[in-house]
Amino acid sequence: MRRFFAVAITFVGLSFLSPVRLARAVPQSVDFQPVEAASVSAVMAPYNTITTGTVVLKILVSENGRVQDIKVQNAVASLTQSAVSSVRGWTFKPAMMDGTPVASSITVAAAFNTQCLFTAPSNALKLQAEPQPAAASGYQPVGVISANVSPCPYGATLLSASVVLQASIDASGNVARTRTLRDVPPYTAAAAQSLNGWKFAPAKFDGNPTESKVIVAFFFRQAAIAPGRR
Repeated sequence: MRRFFAVAITFVGLSFLSPVRLARAVPQSVDFQPVEAASVSAVMAPYNTITTGTVVLKILVSENGRVQDIKVQNAVASLTQSAVSSVRGWTFKPAMMDGTPVASSITVAAAFNTQCLFTAPSNALKLQAEPQPAAASGYQPVGVISANVSPCPYGATLLSASVVLQASIDASGNVARTRTLRDVPPYTAAAAQSLNGWKFAPAKFDGNPTESKVIVAFFFRQAAIAPGRR
């Protein structure tokens, strides 16, 4: 009888300990904060082009916030190199994983209206393929599915202007909110209104949709006039 009680007590004790051991074996969720902009400059177009369109880039950002690599996801003849050159000098707040800076990526788009058209150009960008994940973190940045170049706002008088916005894209691919990184009224309002009509594929972390950031630059220039800078 004593042996029976001893075995029973041992069994009960193990049954209480087992859940604790199992709980400790389950990995904790990872706290991942995506890349976002720290400082940006104007995105410019070559003075001799009248091409209108949208360039999409995937920027690999190092753990110290510097541009490490740029991959072109949508090219536009005569505009791509200008977009790449402009973005290369930007700085970023690096992605954070459990409080530690890590290399990761962010999508940057540059929409050019080089003739300052007052109606939206018809050559909308349409992409179906999403960016590939960053191998180091399992993070896949926001993808651009479709985009329209912003029309020039009525009453605009500048020879050229460059607006830069950072948008938070929710887990459904919708624009949740925007932050102005480079403000040039009245072009900023026109750019923000255009951005609301874009379509995005949400970012993913470990295969799950998650809210993240995308940066969109808009360039405007008056037609048939040598560009100025602001």
